[in-house]
Amino acid sequence: MTRIERAARAMCRFHNLPENTKFEGRPMWESYVPEVKAILAAIDETEGTPVDRS
Repeated sequence: MTRIERAARAMCRFHNLPENTKFEGRPMWESYVPEVKAILAAIDETEGTPVDRS
């Protein structure tokens, strides 16, 4: 499990949403991936870590 998936699943739990329930044909946690990527990119840039924007 990648850190993006772990963080997206944590966002689901934070919002009291089931991680694996289907939402628009995909697991619910995947709907949080864009927000997680933005947050991690901001943290990584601050810490000087190379950013994976994929």
